[in-house]
Amino acid sequence: MNATVSDKAIAEEVSGLIERVTCHNDENGFCVLRVKVRGHRDEVTVLGSLPSVTAGEWLEAEGWWVRDKEHGLQFKARLMKTVPPTTVEGIERYLSSGLVKGIGPVLAKKLVGVRTIPHRLQFARQLLILFPGDWVSPLETTCDIC
Repeated sequence: MNATVSDKAIAEEVSGLIERVTCHNDENGFCVLRVKVRGHRDEVTVLGSLPSVTAGEWLEAEGWWVRDKEHGLQFKARLMKTVPPTTVEGIERYLSSGLVKGIGPVLAKKLVGVRTIPHRLQFARQLLILFPGDWVSPLETTCDIC
């Protein structure tokens, strides 16, 4: 990597929504992420290592800024952790990332758009019909209306 780091680089923290996983190596965890960070107009490129990562997760990273001759300004993280999404936008991106087989962008938008309890119960019934399987049993025990 042709990056320059000042001799007096001070560790900083960045956090934000992972918009895109540009690459992820399953063997060693190395990843290149595009992250929406508060205070930055454009998405930030973050380099680091995570065992698994999905678009839509919230990233918290500690590291320093480097300027790569070929790729420009990047945040090189020495510590990274992800947190499941809590915002509507993050949940929608997370669900539509392909993590859950059968849920794409259209269904993810419908899922996060369900706001009222009666609509959620109706939608839960539809999910049980669309995606039968072992995951259903916890829902059946907690929701006798479904």
